Amino acid sequence: MLQLRFRVDGVSVLLPTTNDELGVLDMKTANAMRTVIAVDPTITFEPYFYWKDERGLKPQPSKIFSVNINIYGDVAKLEEVGSTLSTACLYLQEPPSFNRDFVYRNPHVLSWPLEKTPIFLEDQDSIKIDISNDIDLILNESAPVNVPSTLTQYPSISTPLKP
Repeated sequence: MLQLRFRVDGVSVLLPTTNDELGVLDMKTANAMRTVIAVDPTITFEPYFYWKDERGLKPQPSKIFSVNINIYGDVAKLEEVGSTLSTACLYLQEPPSFNRDFVYRNPHVLSWPLEKTPIFLEDQDSIKIDISNDIDLILNESAPVNVPSTLTQYPSISTPLKP
């Protein structure tokens, strides 16, 4: 897992094994993270991104990496942290991976108070839905259909016929 180093002039992203600086976060994100820490000093950030080979991962001045950051904190500060991020025009997305030992809560997704946030990106192979019977029932339904005997077309609507 990548590490973060908060500096006076920004936030550095560090390599997990050597703590070498891989890069820096953009100032908008860095400033928002500092504000979130002010709201909840116990908050932890878990930065990560996907790469094929860690040996080939090294600082490159002109390279831009997209970094995912999971945020873990006190549920009592959930709404305040969400508002702080919204004010900075940053919105939490469902993480592709996170520590499942924690209850997933996202203030930017509609969910009921005291309920965990629904997870939408679950592995689709694990969810098998058999709707073939439902489709057959709808197609073979014998309920009468109320179709008017004459249809009126508005004169402004016209479509040229093509062979």
